[in-house]
Amino acid sequence: MGLARAATIILAGLMFWLLAGESAGAQTHVALVIGNSAYAHGGRLPNPARDAAAVADALRQIGFKVTSRTDLGRVELEDALKAFSRDAAGADIALVYYAGHGMEKAGTNYLIPVDATLAADSDVDFETVSLDLVLRSVDGAHRLKLVILDACRNNPFLDAMRRTGSSRSIGRGLARVEPEGDLLVAYAAREGATAEDGEGGNSPFAAALVQRLKTPGLEVGFLFRKVRDDVLAATAQRQEPAIYGSLGGEEIYFVPPTGSAQVAQAPPPPVSAPATYNPPPPDAKTVEFAFWQSVASSNDPAQLKAYLTRYPSGDFAELARAKIGSLERPTSPAAAPSASPAPTQLATAGAENPRVRYFETELAPDGPPANLNGALVISTAQLLQKLQARGRNADSFVLLDARGCTQELTITGAVCLNPAFNIGALEQRVPTNEPIVVFCHNGGCGMSYQLGLILLQNGYQRVFWYRGGIDAWTAAGLPVMHFNASDEAG
Repeated sequence: MGLARAATIILAGLMFWLLAGESAGAQTHVALVIGNSAYAHGGRLPNPARDAAAVADALRQIGFKVTSRTDLGRVELEDALKAFSRDAAGADIALVYYAGHGMEKAGTNYLIPVDATLAADSDVDFETVSLDLVLRSVDGAHRLKLVILDACRNNPFLDAMRRTGSSRSIGRGLARVEPEGDLLVAYAAREGATAEDGEGGNSPFAAALVQRLKTPGLEVGFLFRKVRDDVLAATAQRQEPAIYGSLGGEEIYFVPPTGSAQVAQAPPPPVSAPATYNPPPPDAKTVEFAFWQSVASSNDPAQLKAYLTRYPSGDFAELARAKIGSLERPTSPAAAPSASPAPTQLATAGAENPRVRYFETELAPDGPPANLNGALVISTAQLLQKLQARGRNADSFVLLDARGCTQELTITGAVCLNPAFNIGALEQRVPTNEPIVVFCHNGGCGMSYQLGLILLQNGYQRVFWYRGGIDAWTAAGLPVMHFNASDEAG
């Protein structure tokens, strides 16, 4: 049953891929772009109208049908969202970009129209527009629903706003969101932080977004990671954009890679062409990855063994064997009666340093891919900055050594995993919304890639992948810890 199910999933994926070659030319991409600058009671913001114009122009250049509006009051903003929801219904991609003031009250986010007064916190519900309404406006799209908010600018209404109840919470910036389905929400600044309006023609976030939207070959998730890096550099690390939500396994491009058959722009006029176009079949690695994805989360050893039967030396063979061993390992008779194995203990470097046997593999012959879809790749300098800021609430994170501290040297404070590691044990100690940095001991190490993949497959939302090795640590002055390999456990 497991093998048949895996084969069915692979067949369905390949059929979808083949059909994509026939339907790519009929894709529909629609966008609503809003810039609120002329606030009647909160002072004028110089850049949102210019930001909206620049973003609208970039989207038109890459084939979007764009509706652009500026300086909207509450009723006008609601009407624009209502009209756009009709355009989004049945579209492949629906995008809303908003530049202007936004705020958070008691965990709910709101966009602030230009006619709002907000003399008291009780006015928020009646004079603003909820982010939930914006999210519903893109709900009818099929492949990608995207809301981009350059709306975390410092709120001028906040200080003068009268509080009407001690239980009400009014925050600076926007609150974190947890969108569902194929929906992404991008913030110009991460939750609870404010974004800069910029001293030039556009805000730092809008300038980076316009540049990256038109770059060929940037998959949507990676595009926003590039925007994040651009904004951090432009603001000397003061502003960090964030993106919330997750997508499926399909790669989505606004501008496809050079030579790609995927079309992100408006379809060209009909031309004479051969009656049938047959796209080339997917390569063996794509088929293997689809097979692994279909069984990776299973707790049935038979399904994992089906993968090994077909790919005995595959990229995920060691991982499959380790999981089979964990599932088939008999429970110790001395253990206390329990419906499931006892939780795995994680050890901190400097105490016990057990090995992680099933991660001890390299991805041959060229090492792991350059990127891990769904994770953020960070540099040595960025990791050093995180370590120096560690301890603050906003900068706390878990540092996982994928080799289990077996090299007699690891980064100080790293957590090592023991041979019986399973994802359930980690979930008992580390919530899925906690930032996690995974690392290895050299740039070609495949273990940190595989560990990051496991975390993402099991719902961890903030995974950072550090690819640097020991040479990079020591050159950058990262704090490290030595230990005696003869004292290792396991």
